[in-house]
Amino acid sequence: MKVVCHELAQATGDPEGSLMNELVKDADRLVSCLASKVAKTFDFSLTGASSRSCKYVLNTLMQTFQNKRLAHAVKESTLDSLIIELLLWLLDERVPNMDDGSQLLKALNVLMLKILDNAGRTSSFAVLINLLSPLDPSRWPSPASSETFAIRNQKFFDLVVKCLIKLTKVIGFCCNLKG
Repeated sequence: MKVVCHELAQATGDPEGSLMNELVKDADRLVSCLASKVAKTFDFSLTGASSRSCKYVLNTLMQTFQNKRLAHAVKESTLDSLIIELLLWLLDERVPNMDDGSQLLKALNVLMLKILDNAGRTSSFAVLINLLSPLDPSRWPSPASSETFAIRNQKFFDLVVKCLIKLTKVIGFCCNLKG
């Protein structure tokens, strides 16, 4: 993970260089791999282990989505998997109780904002609009709590709507600059 972060930092320093061009080709595969690691690292940390692995995964994703070229190279299907995972962990009531839970929640929030700012707008809208249908209960990372799935889905919808509003504001701001 450290090597990947180092490579991303080097490529960002030379956005038109050959290293960046190579990373753009592999950006979707990198994000897909990292998206699959989010749940594994959070689940591992919930067992009482250090949250270091969560931080590495989120930091690597952050470095990827801070760069528009890399963010735009992520396919819609990969973006869908990642956004669902991030939103579910943002809503998981166990995260605040984890080692560095408040930092992890902040990192999840900031990462989500970076995705909305830098990923392809059409793909982001498509993913978020598709998330306005009820999630299968098996998708939730935590065991059923006192909340019903209807309440959980409502919280999820509310978060998706907030993301859509944020994305719409970004587009509105861009349009105002041109007008």
